[in-house]
Amino acid sequence: MKNRLIEILSKDRVLENESMKEHTTFKIGGKVKWMVLPKSKEEIIDVIKLCREENYKYEIIGNGSNLLVSDNDMDILVIKIDKNMSSFEIKDDILEVSAGIVFSTMAKKLSNLGYKNFEYATGIPGSLGGAIYMNAGAYGGEIKENLISVTYISENGDLLEKEIEHTNMGYRSSMFQNEKCIILSAKMLLEKGEKEEILAKVKDLTSKRIAKQPIDKPSAGSTFKWPDGVEHTAAWFIEQYGFKGYKIGGAQVSEKHSGFVINTGNATAEDVINLTNHIKEKIIEKYGVELHLEVKKIGEF
Repeated sequence: MKNRLIEILSKDRVLENESMKEHTTFKIGGKVKWMVLPKSKEEIIDVIKLCREENYKYEIIGNGSNLLVSDNDMDILVIKIDKNMSSFEIKDDILEVSAGIVFSTMAKKLSNLGYKNFEYATGIPGSLGGAIYMNAGAYGGEIKENLISVTYISENGDLLEKEIEHTNMGYRSSMFQNEKCIILSAKMLLEKGEKEEILAKVKDLTSKRIAKQPIDKPSAGSTFKWPDGVEHTAAWFIEQYGFKGYKIGGAQVSEKHSGFVINTGNATAEDVINLTNHIKEKIIEKYGVELHLEVKKIGEF
């Protein structure tokens, strides 16, 4: 496997027995047997073909900001779409951008160039690919509002481009969650605005994040989705119950924002699961409201 991976990529972009703690914002996770850092769609397609030939399981990650990875070491291959695939080009107010760029970096670039409607994203730490996969959003904005089309590799290894209206994007959901696709790039329609107003809004939202969110602690971002059919967020129910600051092992409900579970320094994936399961159980018991994780899990729990 190793020699064939090196043939497809290069030795420095094939990592063996790699700790996932180093590749997630939660700083949690066991080792994976292989991790590859592709630079092109051709490399990705060839890696997928190899995995099929070898009947070898693979997973796709971006910046690792919305992931909870099992504590167990895993005999799998991880394809990490990162800065090696982060091209950024604007032509006639249409942005063509690769999936490996950090979403907040892209949003800041656009804001600094005087393009509006991306202010909400300047604090979202995931990759663009991850943002599309989850239909990421904040402060009333969602990425689907900016998208024209998405180019991706299908589960069958075909290279496809799909217009946004055919991607079933909803609240923290998209077709890409139901199919094993690898998002490569996107086209976005841009709109010019008043640069001073845009940057003022960015500054305001950044201040709100710093004041209200535990951005200085390892976490996977917002832990639970907004529950179906209710007017309150998951964080509201968690705080009302009295879970703010509640801790199991090294995992804790943030004292700053009860919508975030943080790693206090030595948390395991098991700690996080035990904590979130306990919260879910108590919230449904008291309020009849079912909470669902927003975080994607990799591995066995």
